[in-house]
Amino acid sequence: MAEGWHNRGVKVETSRAQFLELIKAALWRRSADDSMFRKDVDWARIFKFSQEQAVIGVAYEGIMTLPENLRPDKILFLRWYGLTVKIENIYHKHIEVLSKVYSFFGELGIRPVLMKGLGVASLYPKPERRQSGDIDLYVSQLYDFPDFLDTLTQKGIKKDAVCEATFKHVTYHLDGVELEIHKKIARMLNPFYERSLRKMTQEATQHFREVEIGGVKSTLLPVQFDAIFLLIHIITHFAEGGIGLRQLSDWTLFCSKHAEELKEELFVKKIKKLGLIDDWKLYTFFCIKYLGLNQEKTILYDPSFEKRADRLAEIVFDFGNFGKYTDEWNNCPHSYVARKLYALRVHWRYFVRTYKVAPKDAVCNLLFIYSRSAWDRMKHRK
Repeated sequence: MAEGWHNRGVKVETSRAQFLELIKAALWRRSADDSMFRKDVDWARIFKFSQEQAVIGVAYEGIMTLPENLRPDKILFLRWYGLTVKIENIYHKHIEVLSKVYSFFGELGIRPVLMKGLGVASLYPKPERRQSGDIDLYVSQLYDFPDFLDTLTQKGIKKDAVCEATFKHVTYHLDGVELEIHKKIARMLNPFYERSLRKMTQEATQHFREVEIGGVKSTLLPVQFDAIFLLIHIITHFAEGGIGLRQLSDWTLFCSKHAEELKEELFVKKIKKLGLIDDWKLYTFFCIKYLGLNQEKTILYDPSFEKRADRLAEIVFDFGNFGKYTDEWNNCPHSYVARKLYALRVHWRYFVRTYKVAPKDAVCNLLFIYSRSAWDRMKHRK
């Protein structure tokens, strides 16, 4: 596994603090505290953090607020710059594809809803430096989803031959950009709250908002439901394998931007109805302590969640974005039975760690998500 959060020595903890200072400087449009970078700076480690947390462009923006003599050496700086330019180019390509998507869907009389990605990127001081993945689109107006998907194929939007369709979306490609066409917005880890989520989804789809994203008139979820959706997305990925600072930075900026709309008493009741109170407290406290979210712009602030937030930070740095940067799987056996036993041990260790952070989410994932997924994989000998 990656370096543990504790007992790593002063240098690693110093690098972590410096890295977070760069991120906060970029998120809040301020200069980084240069006194933190006058000695004991391991830029290679900070660069590694930015890669693992999917915030290369954001960290670069923070670096640019430092005096030139305190920035990384020329070779690393140019590498960082090159990757940032690549991220910017991907962003502009996504905007171009988004424009095509809205134009094509418009011909069919459909107005898809843009989720995550480019929508939250618009909250950043420099949206093009927020690392893009795919374009998520929710199509709520359709009654015959399969026929619609056939139409996409006929129009040259290619279905992904590798990614299997899931219960909530199908993956396509347009001009080299991955599109996830959603027929379902989200899924609760705890199925007993699904009915409440469905009801809120139906209400939300009556009140979409229009926002210009990179010059493209786009449709987004209403603010309060968007907050719920983003939180569920974070919760799910954390419980299933890991979450990075990119998603937590999204959450930070969203809560800050829409602070007043999220303070309504009725909204708090909605969070409670979905069983998300503890999750809201946990991730909000994390964003306050580690990413500089203004406490006065939050709801449900609860300092008793500090220890959980610190444990969350351990997992964020140990596993990276979507849990892709752990070496837990490096020694996985090749034989089927041994591989399954090894995987069980790895997932159990992760369950124990997440249980100490978000016990309800960990248990629900184990009972309702992981167990089903494991059974399906065993049936297909995967």
